[in-house]
Amino acid sequence: MRKPFVVIQMFQGMFFDFQSKAKQMAFSAVPYTKICEIHYSQSKEVSFRESFSDANFVSVTVITSELPKANVLPYKPQLSNDKAKDMRAMLKYMPQSDYEYYNTLLGNSDANSDNQSLPVDLKRSAATES
Repeated sequence: MRKPFVVIQMFQGMFFDFQSKAKQMAFSAVPYTKICEIHYSQSKEVSFRESFSDANFVSVTVITSELPKANVLPYKPQLSNDKAKDMRAMLKYMPQSDYEYYNTLLGNSDANSDNQSLPVDLKRSAATES
């Protein structure tokens, strides 16, 4: 029997900036294209060997100074104008739950006044309410 697929909802405070921390490390000291086996540990060193016949591992220090904790990434949704325009055009074909989500994402506060952007089932209900 297969394990069930689990979806974990991520929130804003769960995204961290590890790229800035990685830039402070000296991973260029590790010849990644030549190694056959590598050991990462929680220490400041990376151990590797370039051949399976090598008995000993070579250790390289990759963390040269104490690293502070990673910062939480700021929330910056980035959507190009072309992509936003395409998504607005597709709103009328979406189910209501998707419509509400993308309408909020796109910041369409006046979309409900424009019956053209409503999904087909919502157009019908808007027409019967008038």
